[in-house]
Amino acid sequence: MTNKIKKFQENDFGAIAPKFNFSDRLKASWIQYNDFTLGEIIRLVKGKLSGFVTEHCAYCILAQKLLNQPIKTVIDVGAHNGAYARTAKHILPNATVYSFEPTEVYKEIRGKDIQAFNFALWNKTDKGKFYKTFDVDSHRPGCNSSFFRNKATEKYAELDNQKIQEVIMDRKRFDKLGIKIERPCLVKIDVEGSEFEVLEGFGKELESVDIIQLEYIFEEVYNRNNLIKILSLLNKYGFGFIQPVITWYKNKPSPSDLLFFRQSKVN
Repeated sequence: MTNKIKKFQENDFGAIAPKFNFSDRLKASWIQYNDFTLGEIIRLVKGKLSGFVTEHCAYCILAQKLLNQPIKTVIDVGAHNGAYARTAKHILPNATVYSFEPTEVYKEIRGKDIQAFNFALWNKTDKGKFYKTFDVDSHRPGCNSSFFRNKATEKYAELDNQKIQEVIMDRKRFDKLGIKIERPCLVKIDVEGSEFEVLEGFGKELESVDIIQLEYIFEEVYNRNNLIKILSLLNKYGFGFIQPVITWYKNKPSPSDLLFFRQSKVN
């Protein structure tokens, strides 16, 4: 673990983040694949050659590595066009994958055992105002669309002469859907500022989740910073924290995938 990451973890998370020393097995440089076995490297290469995102492959392999048993359920929240879902199905072929994406790009999610839902997950069942951006090249809804206004996105949209659409989207609690989670379960969340609301909506279903991969944007582009609330909620449900690598830019943490795990399940 690098000094920067260790310092960040201790100073910003304090007592909320349990201090587990995984440095012998999982160094901060894992994303460069230094801690992957030859077999895992081969799986990464095959994944890349098959058109899957290498970083997605690496996180799925890492989750499997930590649990040391076949992952049976993957829940992809903020699935966009299904890149992560398809990658998860490739790396974890025996897992059932559920994808949640409120925009129309959910139609692009294809694959055996991938079930796509065209609504957002939230902490209550209702409808909410959604700020939908568009990719310049593909003209499809952008992956930084959000239920919260994004200052940076609005600035770039103005420079590109684009309009951000305000639309009403359906939102539902996960624990009201009747989806049976078969464990071990991996949950990936990439929802542009709505992380806490999504986690709240899982309710006691979080007790059936073993590993959470959550993208967090540290800068307050959404005029909110709820990391402490997220850590407190997950701590309540028995999750520990491990961060293989945090990306830094100009001495500030950039958007990073944070990993949370149930201590009793990690080998």
